[in-house]
Amino acid sequence: MGKAVVRKIGVGLFAFIIAIYGAGIVAASPLDTTTEAQEDSGSVYVPGEVLVKFKDEPAVQWLSSYMTPLEKVADDAGIGLSELQSLDEQTKLYETDGEVEETIAALQSDPRIEYAQPNYLYSLDAVAAPNDTYWSNQWGMTDEDYGIDILEAWGYGYGSDEVVVATLDTGIDVDHPDLVDRLASLTGTNLSHGPGDSLNLPVDKVGHGTHVAGIIAATANNSIGVAGVAPGVEILPVNVSVKSGNQYALSTAFIRAGIDLAVARGAKVLNMSFGSEGNEFDTALYEKMSEYSDILYVAAAGNDGANNDEVMVTPANFSVDYTDSDGHYYPALPNIITVASVGTDALSSWSDYGVNSVHLAAPGEGIVSTIPDNTYGSLSGTSMAAPQVSGAAALLYSLDETLTPVEVIDILTSQARQVAGLASKVKSGGTLDAGAAVGYLANRVASATATPAGGDIYTATPVTLSTTTEGASIYYTTDGRDPDPATGTLYEGPIQLTQLGAVALKARAYKEGSFPSAATSFDYSVAYDENYPGISLKGANPMTVEANGVFADPGATAWDLQDGDLTDAIAVTGVVDTSILGTYTLEYNVVDSDDHAAATVTRTVIVQDTQPPVLELLGDASMSIAYGSEFVDPGVKAMDAYYGDLTSSVVVTGTVNTSLAGSYTLRYHVQDPSGNAAEEATRTVIVSEAASSSSGGSGGGAVSGSGSGSGGSAAAAASTEEAASASLIDLNGSPLDPNELDLTRSSIPLEVTPDSAGIAYVSLPLDLLNDRVGVNDQLIFEIKAPYGSYRVPAKLSSLIAGLDEVLNSHSVTTDNAAFKITLTDYTQDQEIRTALTAKFPDSELLGAIVDYRLEIVDSGTGESIAEIGSFGEAIERTITLTGNSQDLPKQWGAYRYDRTTGTFEFVPARAVVNGGTGQAVLSSYTNSIYLVAANPVSFLDMTNHWGKAEVELSAAKALVAGIGNGLFAPNQSVTRAEFAAMLVRALSRGGQSGGSAPYADVPANAWYYDEVAEAKQLGLLDIAVGTRFYPQQALTREEMASMLAAAVRLEQSTATALQSSLDGYRDIGAASAAYLEDIGLMVELGIMTGTGADEFRPQDGTTRAQAAVVLNRMLRTLGMMD
Repeated sequence: MGKAVVRKIGVGLFAFIIAIYGAGIVAASPLDTTTEAQEDSGSVYVPGEVLVKFKDEPAVQWLSSYMTPLEKVADDAGIGLSELQSLDEQTKLYETDGEVEETIAALQSDPRIEYAQPNYLYSLDAVAAPNDTYWSNQWGMTDEDYGIDILEAWGYGYGSDEVVVATLDTGIDVDHPDLVDRLASLTGTNLSHGPGDSLNLPVDKVGHGTHVAGIIAATANNSIGVAGVAPGVEILPVNVSVKSGNQYALSTAFIRAGIDLAVARGAKVLNMSFGSEGNEFDTALYEKMSEYSDILYVAAAGNDGANNDEVMVTPANFSVDYTDSDGHYYPALPNIITVASVGTDALSSWSDYGVNSVHLAAPGEGIVSTIPDNTYGSLSGTSMAAPQVSGAAALLYSLDETLTPVEVIDILTSQARQVAGLASKVKSGGTLDAGAAVGYLANRVASATATPAGGDIYTATPVTLSTTTEGASIYYTTDGRDPDPATGTLYEGPIQLTQLGAVALKARAYKEGSFPSAATSFDYSVAYDENYPGISLKGANPMTVEANGVFADPGATAWDLQDGDLTDAIAVTGVVDTSILGTYTLEYNVVDSDDHAAATVTRTVIVQDTQPPVLELLGDASMSIAYGSEFVDPGVKAMDAYYGDLTSSVVVTGTVNTSLAGSYTLRYHVQDPSGNAAEEATRTVIVSEAASSSSGGSGGGAVSGSGSGSGGSAAAAASTEEAASASLIDLNGSPLDPNELDLTRSSIPLEVTPDSAGIAYVSLPLDLLNDRVGVNDQLIFEIKAPYGSYRVPAKLSSLIAGLDEVLNSHSVTTDNAAFKITLTDYTQDQEIRTALTAKFPDSELLGAIVDYRLEIVDSGTGESIAEIGSFGEAIERTITLTGNSQDLPKQWGAYRYDRTTGTFEFVPARAVVNGGTGQAVLSSYTNSIYLVAANPVSFLDMTNHWGKAEVELSAAKALVAGIGNGLFAPNQSVTRAEFAAMLVRALSRGGQSGGSAPYADVPANAWYYDEVAEAKQLGLLDIAVGTRFYPQQALTREEMASMLAAAVRLEQSTATALQSSLDGYRDIGAASAAYLEDIGLMVELGIMTGTGADEFRPQDGTTRAQAAVVLNRMLRTLGMMD
C-alpha cells in the first residue's frame, strides 16, 4: 500500500458500555473527552515523551564517545531532556519539557540517531452494545450464518495448556472465577505499574483486558458465566496501558516491552485489540513486531467504518506494504492477521474493512464475556472480534505446535465461511469458521512414514516412504530443510542414501484440497553394505571454481568389506572445463571383485566468473575545453579477465554542453555477461567562460553521454556529408531508389544487415509514405533484420499525434523529413537478462531481445528532430523465434521491458510461421524493448481447479499474477479497480492517464489511480455512477460483461450481439437492463458463459480465476493472442 491517508480522530481514547450481569445492575460509562493526551496534526501520543533509536554502526558508536551527550544537544536548543527508560540496546524513551514535535526536530539531525518519534497512544477498539447474558447469549459461538461453529471445533478438544496466548491490553481480573485457572505465570506482566502497584499483578482498572481474555479462554463447563473460544489454553495478560488524563490507553513503549515479554514467556499468539487511525506510521512498533517472525499477531481492524485500504490504522495496517513520504519501504508483515467485526446479519456498521488490508471478520457485536469484580458484561467492537480469531488460532496450535504463523493464517482465511456481503470488504470474503478451520487441520494428510524408520543402514538399503492418505504425494529432503514442492524431491520410488555417516531424511505429504502433513524426520547412520562397496566423497559438494582457474578433483574413497580399500579402483566420468562457464557433473563408480557395483555418487562443479572488468580512462581524467568548441570524448577501455575486451559494452552517462560554461561529469560503467560490474570511472570536463564579445559563431553543441562502443564517444553534431537524400530510402547507410520498388503491393520487405553492435536502421521519406495514402492504403513497409522486423504502415503520419507541430517547430516540411526506424539486438544486455531472471526465475528466451525505435529526422542534415514513443493504432513488430512456432511451450509470453523501472509488462502476441521461420507477432501501441520467453508458471491452489490451464497461461504472460507463496487464490473476489487494471493491461495501449482525477472516490495516491484514469479515458467504465466509481466494490458478472464489451467495441467498433443469445438463461431477468446487450455480446462471442447449464448469475461477484479466463478469451477473439 502506498502512503495512506491519515485520518484525525477525537481525543477520546476509548468508549464502551458494559452490561453487568449477576447483580441485576446495569452501569454505563459515557465517553470522557477530557483526556490530556497530546494531539497534533492528527496524531495522538504521550505528552512530554520521545522515543529515540540510535544507529547500530561501529563508527557511530565510536563517534558517540567524543560527541556532546544527547541531553546537552537538547539543552543547547532550550529543551530539557532526560532518559526515562532503555527499551533495548538501541532504543530509549526520553522525557522532554519541550513540545514533542519541537524536541524531535532538535534531535533528528544528530548523526547518532536513526529516528526520533512520539510515544504514540492506541485506543481500545470497543463501542456501545446491547445487554446480553451467559452462554445462551454467546451468539457468536453457534449462530448458523455468522457464528464461528465452536461446538464443531471442540469436537477435537478445548485446546492445550501448553499453548499460551498473550493479551497486550489493560491487564486482567486475576481473581475472576472464569479466568483464574487459565492464567500463566504473572511474573513481570504489569509493565505500567505505578506507585504501590505490583510488577507481578496486572490489575485491570478498565475492564477491557478482562473482557478480551474471557473471549479467548474463559473456563468451560464449570456451571458459571461464559466459555472462551479455547477454554483449555493459557492466557498471559500483559498490562501495557498508560493513564492519559483520567482515561487509559496503550503506548508504543509499553507495547514493545510487552511483545518482548510475551515472546520470552513462550506465547504463540499475541492478541492486539487496540489501534489508532490518528497516528502516522509507527516505525518503532513495526520494527519490534518484525523481529519475531514466529509469533502470530492478531489485530483489530478499527471501529470508524473506514476502508483500511485507504487510511492508516496501526498496527492493523502492518498487513500491507507501506512507503512513507521519504521513500522508506516497509513490507507487509506476513505473520499478522487483521480482523473486522460482524453482527448477526452483516458487517458491523462501525467496523473498519479492507479487501487488501483486512483478512476476515469475526463476531464483534454484543459479545458477552468476563469483566472485573467476578461479573460478566457485553461489549461490541473489533476488540471483541480479534480475540475470537486468537482463540481459534490457539486451537490450531494445540493440534500442531509446529505450525508457522503463515500456515495458521492460511488455514483461517481459506476456511472462512463465505458471506456475499463480505466479498468486497475483507480479503478472504468471509467470517471466522473455527469448526471448519480446526477440522481442516485435524483431518490433514497423514504423515509420511519410512521403512526402515531410521537407525543403521547400508548404502544399498532401499528406504521407502508412504502415507495412508490415498492420492497424496510425498516430498523429501536430506539437507536439513523442511520439504515442500519447491525445496523437496518428489518421492517416486525407493531411495538409496549414498552419503556415509549421519543422514537426516525429512518427508512431508501433500494432497490438493487438504492441509499437508507435518514434516517427519528419520535419522540414519549410513555405512558400507556388507555385500556392496561404498563411495564417500572428499571435499565440498557442490564445488565452485573460478573461470580459467585450475580445477583439482578432491576425489573420493571407496571401501568394501571383502576387498577392503577400493579407492584406486574408482572410475570418474565427466570433465570440468574451466574455460567455459557452466555446471558440470562428475560421477564416481566402483565395482568389487564379485562384480557388485557401488551406488553412483555425483559431485556438482560450478565454473563461475566473479571477477569484475576493469575500466581504463583514455585521455585525461580532467579536461578543459573552450566555450563553443566541439567536444569529442576520448573514451575508455574495458578489459575482463574472462570475456576480454568489453569496450563496446561501455555505457556512458552525462552530457557536455559546450555552449554553457561549467563543470560536467561523464560516468563510465560496464558489466560483463556474468553480471560483474566494474568500478565506475569518471571524467570531469570544464567548459571555459565565453569571451565577452561574441563572434556570432555556431554556439557549440551538446553531446549526450549515453551510448556504447569506444567508451560512448560522440561528436557534437552530424556532418552534412552524412545526410540522406530526401527522395531516397536509407538502408543502414545504403541508398535505395523507391522507383525500384513495386509500390502497388500490400507489403514491401526491406532487409537490412545489422552492424557489429547489432544495430539496423532504415529511413523512409515522409513524402514517400504520404503519397501512398489514398492510393494503396494497405501498403506496409516491413523493416527486416535477422532477429526481428518492424511493419511500418503507409498511413504512419496519421498515427502520430502532433506531427505537424513537431515539423513546424523545426522548420522542416514533409518533403525533407524521414522516419528513421532502428532495431537493436540487446540479447547480451546483462541488465535486461538479470532483470528477466529476477522477475521470471524459470524463464528461457525464445528469440532476441529487440529495441524498436522510431525517430523523425531532417533529411537534409541527418539531425534527429524527435523520437516517437506511441501511436494512435497498434503497430506490429516481430521477433524471430529460435525454434519453429509449432514447438513453442504452452506457457510463453511477449513482454515490454522498461529500463527506468526495471519491470516487464504484458504485450499481446501470437506465433506464426513465415517462410519456414517461426515468428512472434507483437501488437503494440508503443516503441520499447521487447522480448519473447518461455515462462512456466504453476500455483499450488490450482491443481484441480477448472481454470488451471487458462489461469497459469495468463500468469505466464504477465497478464495476471499470484498472491505470493505459490498461490493464486482463484476464488478470491475481484474489485472494480482490480479488473480495470487487468483490462487496461490486456489492451496494452500504453496510454497516459493525465488530466484531473477520474472520479471523486479514486484518490491520487491509490495504486490503481492511473489504471482507472486510463480505463475511463478509453471508455471502458460505463459501470461508474456519476462522479463515483466505487473502486473497492466487488465486481459483478454483469459489470464485467459491460467492461469487456466496451473493450471489444474499442478494438472492433462493429461488434454487435443477438438478443436471442440470452434466451437459455432462466435467471437473465435479474440482470440490469443497461447491461443486457453487453452480456449478449459476451455470450455470443464465447468470452463469457453461464455458471451452469441455464444460469448466468449476473449479480454474482467475479473471482480472480474467472477474470483471468475471460481476458484470455477476449484477446483470442480479437486476434491479439494465441
